[in-house]
Amino acid sequence: NTVEELIKVRDVLQRRLDEAQRQNQDLTTQNEALLGELEHRKQKNRAKKAEIAEMKNQLQAKQAEQDRQGRMKERVEKELQELKDKLEGKSKDAANLSTTIKDQQGKIKKLDGQLREARSTMEKYLRDFDALYQNTQKLTEQLDEQMHRSEMLTEHNITLEQDLKAQQDEVARHKQDVGRLQRHLDNAKKE
Repeated sequence: NTVEELIKVRDVLQRRLDEAQRQNQDLTTQNEALLGELEHRKQKNRAKKAEIAEMKNQLQAKQAEQDRQGRMKERVEKELQELKDKLEGKSKDAANLSTTIKDQQGKIKKLDGQLREARSTMEKYLRDFDALYQNTQKLTEQLDEQMHRSEMLTEHNITLEQDLKAQQDEVARHKQDVGRLQRHLDNAKKE
């Protein structure tokens, strides 16, 4: 009886242990999920902080740009006033120059005539130069062709000289052979 009770107690404890392990596993899974969610939120929080810092930097940059543009506007307005003052002075100068321009226009017409004449002369020179250049080009081509022919003839002459030398050497060898044969013949007749 006691053994059966112990077995029952053991079975009950085993079921409780299994249940506790299941609950422990479930809690571990939930804990990991919560830790993942926490890390995800921390990352989001860091991203938001970085975004806020970037926006602050952009705001500071825009403020600096606005200040710079304000200073630039003041500078431009000052320059504009200076230019207006200069313009008034230049207008007076322009009136004086108008008279000078009329005087110079007569000179310009005279110079235009001289320029047309110089252009005509230059065009003639250019035509003459072009003709001379064309003739020079033809002569250069002819010279190149003559030089090429001369090189070919030189090479041909060298080849002929080499052939002639070889034939002369061959004739000399034949003469030596004939001389030897003649001596042999003479010796043979004497015997």
